[in-house]
Amino acid sequence: MKRAIVIGAGLLGAATAWNLGQRGWSVTVIEAGPVAGAASGASFGWINANFFHDEAHHRLRVAGIAAHRRLDPRFVGLTDWSGCVWHEEAGEGQALFAARLEALGYPVRRLTRAAMARHLPAVTDPCEALLFPDEGAVDPAALTGALIEGAGAEVWTGLEVLGIETVQGRASGVATAAGKIAA
Repeated sequence: MKRAIVIGAGLLGAATAWNLGQRGWSVTVIEAGPVAGAASGASFGWINANFFHDEAHHRLRVAGIAAHRRLDPRFVGLTDWSGCVWHEEAGEGQALFAARLEALGYPVRRLTRAAMARHLPAVTDPCEALLFPDEGAVDPAALTGALIEGAGAEVWTGLEVLGIETVQGRASGVATAAGKIAA
């Protein structure tokens, strides 16, 4: 069995570990702090494509939504796909923003004040808004933990990687304060 070391137990490290585990690799995840203890544990996992810089960036974000929806069924329940309500601008600004996204083929629903009140009844002063029904949110820390668990990975926390070990120009493991870990 091939053995891999993944440095970092955030969402990206966890996804890497899970993918390697699905391919039959034995995986060790090494993290200097706790699992999801940095950006992944402090982030809001908004899965969206309404925020974008240009058309290529928008397409990348749409592909990211599609990839997230294809996750293994045991992780799908961690995501809330109830959409995103957007009300950063009103009137003409909101109409232009909706038109720009619609021109890219992105699903947009316009919410009147009454529809907004029905959609988000806790909002005391509803306004006109846009709803992006294909968007969702996930707790990145929960998804990180589930991916690592699903990988069947061995996890070492509180261990800093000091360097990559090589033999004949190929990575052969990592150097840590606890010694070398081969992979």
